[in-house]
Amino acid sequence: MKTFYVLLVSAQLGGLSFAANDPRSCCGSELLCKRRYNEVIYPATHNGHSYKKSDVANQDLSLTEQFEAGIRATKLHVWYDTDSTGKVVPFVCHGIDKKLLYDPPLNKALDHVPFLFRPFARACLEKAAPFKQIITDAFTYAYGTDNAGGAIPFKHCILDPASQPFKQALAEVEAFLATHPNEIMTLIIEDHTRNLKRLAADFKKAGLVSFAHTQKSDAPWPTLEQMIKRNKRLVVFLHGDQDLEYAKYPWMHYLWEYAWDTKSDFKDVNQFKDNCYDTVPNRGKQAFADRNKEPKNKIFVVHHFLTELIGGSKAHALKANRKHVLRNRLKRLQKETGHLPTIVQVDFFEHPANEFFSVINELNGI
Repeated sequence: MKTFYVLLVSAQLGGLSFAANDPRSCCGSELLCKRRYNEVIYPATHNGHSYKKSDVANQDLSLTEQFEAGIRATKLHVWYDTDSTGKVVPFVCHGIDKKLLYDPPLNKALDHVPFLFRPFARACLEKAAPFKQIITDAFTYAYGTDNAGGAIPFKHCILDPASQPFKQALAEVEAFLATHPNEIMTLIIEDHTRNLKRLAADFKKAGLVSFAHTQKSDAPWPTLEQMIKRNKRLVVFLHGDQDLEYAKYPWMHYLWEYAWDTKSDFKDVNQFKDNCYDTVPNRGKQAFADRNKEPKNKIFVVHHFLTELIGGSKAHALKANRKHVLRNRLKRLQKETGHLPTIVQVDFFEHPANEFFSVINELNGI
């Protein structure tokens, strides 16, 4: 059944420019070849790694299936977790932080309790409050804090059935680049390991370092045609701590030196058209301030999805990904900032069929 679904999606998306593999094209169109990397808008998946049905899923298709359908950028969360041999290694997953144990989002959970039952639910939480310190002490002993381990290794990826070692996910990226020589991919790594050396080792094992483009912060981006000719077709951004040793790995770019973004906490599609709520920049304020200064090499990351308590929602995606909703928001943001949105992240991108890619192609003028 899954195979039939993937074939159906591919058939529906097959006529889109970003799903093409024309040897004369750049990312699906000859019209994009002369444009610089930051002058193109890329269809992206939010948490592309979380694709198996669960409470934390944001996608329906695996990374490879997303790429084959036309996705050209994705955000991956990277956490430490335990592999099948018992080794603690970087994993991609929709992970949970230890602080969730000590300060669970109970107030948010109350919002999902039917209104008539909320007073009862709130009273139960208040009665349980005296036990909170006991529970906190127990968790601290067992798992430690974010800066120190405890008696038991903490499983960050326990809620995500699609979790896998980071190097396995990277192997899917390498396989796609190796078989699609005119395509360019972008990875936004939301890093929870604080270990660039370990991440770089997995990139090397996956054979991706040779594909990685290095972008100087004071230089214009190359054109897509130039990136393809040089076979430097992978752009890596690190959404992590600023004080890490990025200079040792110049192809790992600290995201907020190059980019700014929108908010990501939208609850209703009406908030997408509210320019008092949907304001920019959210992060990357200096990049936003410098966007019109030479060499004009900044990146605009747009989060376009409605958030559930933990994961995504197909019902929400069917509303958020509608052509008129997405188009109107992106055009408004472009007008307000004077910059084409560069990376547009969505949940369940294939719902409704074709509309996400249709808007991306329209704004790219192809």
